[in-house]
Amino acid sequence: PTPDTVVINGYYSDGDGGGGTFFYRSTPLPPDDGIVFQSTSYGGSWIRLYSGPINVRWFGAKGDGTTDDTAAVHLARDAARDGTIYFPTGTYIGAYEFLATNGEINIIGEGQGTVLKSNGTSSGGYPNPVLRLGRRGPTSWRKAKISNLTINGEYYNASIHLHMPRFSDGIIYDDITIKELSGNWDFEKITFTNCNKGVFKPNGNIGNSYINCLWYDNNFAFYAQGYNSGTMHVGCEHFIGGEMHSNDIVAIYFQDQTDGTGQIILDGIIIEGNAGFGLFVQFSSLARMTVAAICLRNVWFEENGGYNSGGEWIDNQIDIDGTIYNGKDMYFEGVRSVRIEDGIVNRVTSVESSINLYNCRSDSA
Repeated sequence: PTPDTVVINGYYSDGDGGGGTFFYRSTPLPPDDGIVFQSTSYGGSWIRLYSGPINVRWFGAKGDGTTDDTAAVHLARDAARDGTIYFPTGTYIGAYEFLATNGEINIIGEGQGTVLKSNGTSSGGYPNPVLRLGRRGPTSWRKAKISNLTINGEYYNASIHLHMPRFSDGIIYDDITIKELSGNWDFEKITFTNCNKGVFKPNGNIGNSYINCLWYDNNFAFYAQGYNSGTMHVGCEHFIGGEMHSNDIVAIYFQDQTDGTGQIILDGIIIEGNAGFGLFVQFSSLARMTVAAICLRNVWFEENGGYNSGGEWIDNQIDIDGTIYNGKDMYFEGVRSVRIEDGIVNRVTSVESSINLYNCRSDSA
């Protein structure tokens, strides 16, 4: 007789997180190698009993810091269409894609113990990001969320025993359909580290929020560009709480030439100890006619762009796309409207920009 249920202790071995309780269904369903398995003995299907998010370990992800888990995670993604997938504690090596064709999927981890890390692969001569994100479903303003994990761009080349920090970007917004609409994600309690660019918006896009996130030891913590009529503008981006430190070139970088940009909001974030700039905003062409102001509310800037030497502040020389700048807390060029409230305003470069200060402190502007 066919058993009603069976208990499996693991995917590869006992206790590896891939086990579970399965019930038998005589009418077979398409197998997905995680929730539905084909029965080779009875002809039907074994179906996992579960509630809540879909665990990537059910599909064979190991999270051991060595195995490439890309294929297993993508199986979980496909099974969770319009749902949530869960990464338990572990280091998951891969290059993961969550695009419009994959549905509206939320991603959660267990905090600092969950790490998504570069697998060292490349496409078109450029390293693949840890996460490639796309548009959120048929209604572009419906958001998805990624929370409670670390994104690490370092690649370990085991064949030559070489650690390659900042090998890849952490996140790229780059859908295969409409690239400039690859947005509308919320990030909460995410750590971005050892990335070339922690977050990279190569084609503009809008509507993303970063809530209590941490960025450190990247070249750029955040990098957004809108460069011609074929891209979306770079605005409608919200940074709420969190901290950025020890990034080598710029913590937050915006460069735009397109019409419609604005509503870049920094609220309660700490930006300190970055070697180049805390905030760098450079608008040209149509982007100069900012639609909505860049707003900084209660933002803490401290010791960005240089160092103290015997009581004297020395600016670092920073190369951005072949141009050398003196590092500062903030740099604005071609920005029609900047509003800074209840913050510290020191060491600012303003080029053809309008900056309005409200209840701010300045020790050495």
